[in-house]
Amino acid sequence: MSEMTLDPVLWTGLVLMAGALGAMAARSVKAPAACGAMAGGFALAALMGDGGSHVPALIQGLLPAFLAFLLGAELELPRLLRIGRSAMAVIALQAVAVIGLVFLACLALGLPGGVSMAVALAAVAASPAAIIAVVSESRARGDFTQRLLLASSASFLAAVALVELVRDTPASLAWAGAGLFVGLLGGFILLMILSRMSSRGAIVACVCAGLTLTAIATGRVSSGGTSFMAVSILAGFMAGTLAQNREVIRDALRGLALPGAVALFAMAGARIDPSTLTYLLPAALALVIARGLALVLAGMGARGRSFGVGQAGLVPMAGVAVITPRSDGLELLLVAGFLSECFGMLATRWALVRSAEAAGAVEDPEAWRARMR
Repeated sequence: MSEMTLDPVLWTGLVLMAGALGAMAARSVKAPAACGAMAGGFALAALMGDGGSHVPALIQGLLPAFLAFLLGAELELPRLLRIGRSAMAVIALQAVAVIGLVFLACLALGLPGGVSMAVALAAVAASPAAIIAVVSESRARGDFTQRLLLASSASFLAAVALVELVRDTPASLAWAGAGLFVGLLGGFILLMILSRMSSRGAIVACVCAGLTLTAIATGRVSSGGTSFMAVSILAGFMAGTLAQNREVIRDALRGLALPGAVALFAMAGARIDPSTLTYLLPAALALVIARGLALVLAGMGARGRSFGVGQAGLVPMAGVAVITPRSDGLELLLVAGFLSECFGMLATRWALVRSAEAAGAVEDPEAWRARMR
């Protein structure tokens, strides 16, 4: 079908409607709503012959940043102090395995060595948006949930740092460091304001305004927002750890996690170009399989854990967040990221149910809440 030119506001509305319909269909079959939203956005883009580039860059950047802030806020320091050492060992082992296997897979696909290494380093990143979308929808609590949140946060931060080190010059690294400092300073100021709030509406408005100002200050939204998302995770962790009213902050943000994830993944699905998907799909599947195999092998190599982060296996790879200048390798990474997020959310949902940390996984809700405290 020939491409149609639509008003940006109209296009955004259509994408959100398609995402909402897809999310409802997914929930009816007990699949993650974000998976259905992404399918709905993709179906609309394929039908209309249009793409999601019409959605304002600020919205595309702030939605994943908001979810990244919530992910950081959901991290619980007491639990992390108890499980963090063993979880970080598994995460480090996974990163090494992913870099090695994905690099070999890219070479086998015929990509140049430099591009192969860039793709391998970026593939380390788990998807903060996908993880928090599934965790929030499942209302999951407990040690295993904290391991998943920690794995997503740590691997995303590590991948951002690795890609910046490989791709950027010393001067641009200095600017990136300055942006990170400005972002953290903004997060600290935001924390001071949030700590004095008790109204849910005021908390949500404050977080959105703070993230917007941080985005403008760091200048990262229009260039992809990966560093901005890293700042959002750290700022959220500060709010969820240091603020005295942290439970009020978490409760206020949780209510918007699902609609925010549906909107984000609907727009993400609409950005997939069906014409490139046809010839990139086999290579993208090979990349996803290589990464998934690396995660599973790393999980098997983590001793003493009958059901740890590694056994979740296909923790989704950041496809929505890692938006970089297009080349053959990075276009492949983007498509593989979308596929990984879809399958990874299904695997994460299954893992949370199996660990009995998802609400509804046990017959007595009160006993579940008491056990998860």
